[in-house]
Amino acid sequence: MELGDLEEEEHAPPPPPWMEELLDIRQNMASITQQKREVEKLQNKHVQRPTFSGDTTTERQIEEITQNISRVLTNFICFQL
Repeated sequence: MELGDLEEEEHAPPPPPWMEELLDIRQNMASITQQKREVEKLQNKHVQRPTFSGDTTTERQIEEITQNISRVLTNFICFQL
C-alpha cells in the first residue's frame, strides 16, 4: 500500500444512506428466519405430544414468537411508509 492509496481511502465518499437500512433489513430477516424455525420445532412438538392435556407452555411459546415476528414485520412496514 502506498501513501496515495491511503489518501484515497481517507477521502472516500461515505456509504449511501440506504446502506444502514439494508443492514437492518438483513438482521431482521435473519432474526425472523431463526424464529420461524423455532416456531416450526415447537409446533411439531405440540402436535406430536402423546395426549391433549392442558399443557399450554408450548402454546404460549409459539404465541410469543409469532407476536415477535409480527412486531418486527409491522415495524418495518410502518417505517417504510
